[in-house]
Amino acid sequence: MERKWTKAQQAAIDIRGKTVLVSAAAGSGKTATLTERIITRLTDKSNPADISKMLIVTFTRAAAAELRSRIFAALSEALAKDPTSKHLASQLMKLGSAHISTIDSFYFELIQSNLSSLGLSNSLRIADDAEYAILSHRVMENVISDYYENFATFPAFVECFAGTKQLNLLPDIFLDIDQKLSSIPEGVTFLNKCASRTESEAELDFFSTSYGKVLQQSTKEFVDHFLPLLTEAYDFIAGDENIYEKYGESFNYDLNVCKMLSAAAQNSANGYSQTQEILDGYFPISLKRLNAKFSSDELTRYKEIRSEFTKKVRSLGEKAFSKSPETIKLAMENTAAQINMLYCLLKDFENAVDEEKKRMGLLTFTDIRRYTLELLVDPCGNPTDIAKQYSEQFDEIYIDEYQDVDRVQDLIFR
Repeated sequence: MERKWTKAQQAAIDIRGKTVLVSAAAGSGKTATLTERIITRLTDKSNPADISKMLIVTFTRAAAAELRSRIFAALSEALAKDPTSKHLASQLMKLGSAHISTIDSFYFELIQSNLSSLGLSNSLRIADDAEYAILSHRVMENVISDYYENFATFPAFVECFAGTKQLNLLPDIFLDIDQKLSSIPEGVTFLNKCASRTESEAELDFFSTSYGKVLQQSTKEFVDHFLPLLTEAYDFIAGDENIYEKYGESFNYDLNVCKMLSAAAQNSANGYSQTQEILDGYFPISLKRLNAKFSSDELTRYKEIRSEFTKKVRSLGEKAFSKSPETIKLAMENTAAQINMLYCLLKDFENAVDEEKKRMGLLTFTDIRRYTLELLVDPCGNPTDIAKQYSEQFDEIYIDEYQDVDRVQDLIFR
């Protein structure tokens, strides 16, 4: 029985001439929709696609085999209904050599075609996980030992990652960081950029730094919330001389503090310093006793708003703005030095482990992805000549389970 597609699935199957991203829960039929779209393109009577001009990738061999099997079944069924169709017959013949594979297989095929441009030997083999784990751990241990011998600041650096009772975990900790960095296009160079940026931004007001902008935005949101409420409260209190006599000074003080905080939050030149100064000097004025006959639900609400404001202002001063600009500057300089040390250590590790892999004739899947990126994307993020030539082979690209694609893979496919 023919499957009934939902409206959203049918749209994903039918849309043409643009990039389509299908996002849905597990088990909702994303792969089935992708497969149906491919089949629909191949069997389109007015404008049929060519399987040899499609790149279809997924994450497992089983998924790739399943896709190929479904396409074969659909093409066979279509050819049985229209046995004179030369197009359908040719698609079945081309299916065996079609580019339907895992992402890693796609990468490896491209690398094998460009070994000379990468300076690689054709005798390389893929290291298994256990083999590379032993190799990388040994190399990392050697690099760490060298750093202990050659850098007096290294023990203090190590304390950022492990206590004295966990020094045996250092190789695994640094290997884990290196693995995480492999999923971004810059790799370990990202750390070098972070170190340089942090060092240069240490001279700025914290609100002007890439880190402080988050605090600046949250401060803006805080005052933007309370400023109209405190203004409304003060106007209400000022409208009754009996209430104003007891509460006016207190509400006026908090309203002015909120206005000053608002102005400081807009100032990127020295807004952090200004905000901290305002918070350090904040001493809310206690409300005087008011005769109960002047109380009301509205007045109670305004008192609650003011109470909430005073609590949050104190919290800001004690937590988010507790450090002086001088302390922050020193912390950022120290952070930059630690990031730079991490960059140097991981860079030395990668150089050392690359030498060992070349000596042993090994490649890892991380290497394959890195070499693919090198072949297809130049240092500025633009397609290389190889990428342009390779892209001419395909009219359409299909990626199953795209939510598992990292930034490096995304850049490669784009």
